[in-house]
Amino acid sequence: MAALAGLLVAGMAGAATADPVGTKKLNGVRSEQPRIRVIGASTAGTLYQVSRVGDSTPATTWVKPAGAPAYQTGFFSHLAGDKLYREGAGTNYQLIGDTQTRTCPPGTPAAADDGGIDPSDIAFLAVTPFGWIGRYGERVDVSASGCTVSTPGYPSGGLIVATGPNGYLITPESPTGDTVAITYVPYSAPAAQVVLADVPRDSVWAFSLSATHAGWAKFNGANGGSAIWQATLGSAGSGHAIGTVPDRVSRTAVAGTSVGWDICSQSNADNCTSGSVTAGGVATTLAGTRTVTSNGSKFVYDVTGEPASIVKAAAVSAAAVKTRVQAVQRLVPVTGSVALGNDRVFYSDGRGKDTLYQRSYKVQDGAVKLGAETTVAPVRRATQVTVEGRSTAYLDAHGDLRLISPNGSQSLAFVSNQEGLRASPDYAMSVTGRWIRWTREQYAGPPCEDGVCEDVYSDQTAMLYDQATGTNTVLGEEDFLPVADGKLYRYDDDLAIVQKDLATGTETVVRPAGSESPLAVDADSQYLVWLSYTGAGYRIGYRNLVTGVVTEGVELGGELGFGQLKVGGSKAAYTVQQPGDQQVRQVRVLDLVTGTSTAVGETRSGFDVSGNALATIGADWTARITPLG
Repeated sequence: MAALAGLLVAGMAGAATADPVGTKKLNGVRSEQPRIRVIGASTAGTLYQVSRVGDSTPATTWVKPAGAPAYQTGFFSHLAGDKLYREGAGTNYQLIGDTQTRTCPPGTPAAADDGGIDPSDIAFLAVTPFGWIGRYGERVDVSASGCTVSTPGYPSGGLIVATGPNGYLITPESPTGDTVAITYVPYSAPAAQVVLADVPRDSVWAFSLSATHAGWAKFNGANGGSAIWQATLGSAGSGHAIGTVPDRVSRTAVAGTSVGWDICSQSNADNCTSGSVTAGGVATTLAGTRTVTSNGSKFVYDVTGEPASIVKAAAVSAAAVKTRVQAVQRLVPVTGSVALGNDRVFYSDGRGKDTLYQRSYKVQDGAVKLGAETTVAPVRRATQVTVEGRSTAYLDAHGDLRLISPNGSQSLAFVSNQEGLRASPDYAMSVTGRWIRWTREQYAGPPCEDGVCEDVYSDQTAMLYDQATGTNTVLGEEDFLPVADGKLYRYDDDLAIVQKDLATGTETVVRPAGSESPLAVDADSQYLVWLSYTGAGYRIGYRNLVTGVVTEGVELGGELGFGQLKVGGSKAAYTVQQPGDQQVRQVRVLDLVTGTSTAVGETRSGFDVSGNALATIGADWTARITPLG
């Protein structure tokens, strides 16, 4: 036995940072039903994920220690005993109740898998209460103090398909006959193997273990469903069917001598049914429960209601006496977009129906004062919306382009989906007075790959809408830059930036051609700002449009996040990636007068800036506004 020296310890990945002083949430009413997925349970605690019903936003992962409050953790996908393990990172683990992520030293064997037998979307790993079993039978013990590898550990030559408190199940890795043996191997005496059952090849899956029994599903040839099997550990040939289910189950779990199961439709993750079968064959079902696991003596599963909850019970049924493990509140709706003017902030979210809202705001003495929320229009959640002064442009629920003029009247600028043309929801647009600079694109059909078909649009064309004439004009191939303060910005043939006065037609070169092609450009009435990349890294340049002074080469630290750039007043905002979190970026604000850059909050996607405020979509998908000094 050799102890591996060293242990790498890191904090919890994916944890949200505190909001900057003075930040206020714009929405955040808890209106969305949670979708709960119970990943694993033991006497030490329960590991589960929470997402939104009918929504594809990423789930958050939580741990409920026994006798202690639940807390959010990183992307851990397995629980065994008092430890959490991470799929795809076979040497990372946490102790339940401790948010530090521990990593065994390089060279530590990773956990074995089942070769893809388990059909669930969380791959099986041979993790155990003591640590894990490596691909070649190595035993890896992990704790708060480090990792120890024992070789030889356990017999190799089979696929580990389930692990439990006291041992594991294997099936032949390369079966040669018509049947396969399901064999139990105790951790303490690996030579004392017991064959629980011989079953036809390719007919069994969804294995599970408790301290005393095993469970699995077997193909039921009579109706294409599943037979639920149970076996007593240590008893040769004890495997037998105790019940049937008309569909293919996703998972099983063993509690006492009963076996639980769950099924969710492959086409609808919210169409689920679960149940359990006793050793005597008494079967129960429960509609709406998505996932069933076990802490050894009781089933642990999710139930709907107000609030939705995780419960434990001796059976999976409506009539079972249940003890609540954890209540899960409704979730805040997902914010799709934010846009900030000098005195108004816009945001869209999915409260019931995706809608665009607005509030007035005022920054005074470093504090934000918000007006009442008002509804603008139904939209698609991640709609494009842009503001300048009292003019606002957005895409409505049909994808049509609309302009709200300074007097509050609305005009329809472009009707999408005529002759396959639409206003692009993916390319940024901008508004100034009566003009909108937007992007038109052409439907290119639904190419399909592996049975998945997605609409594709191409031939993106820069467009300019003029409310005074009600017409849209096709711009040049390089005219994807914004409009601001009555000016249109474009590239010339040498990639210099040209400013065109939309009222007079006068053109002025405001950034000469250089060796660096800008990655992003934004403008308002005071500044033109551009983002570029050199071999030394990213940097921002800008021109004061009032004085004509140009500043080049303000170096930016870190790896940029979205490659987006926003300017408002004397502030420019951009994002940088955060270590260990690819979903949430840090927002930094560059003061264009002093040249100093400051971290101001974080965002999942959209953000906007004015001279005195920053609007973001936080890690919890809620829109926020933060005062700027």
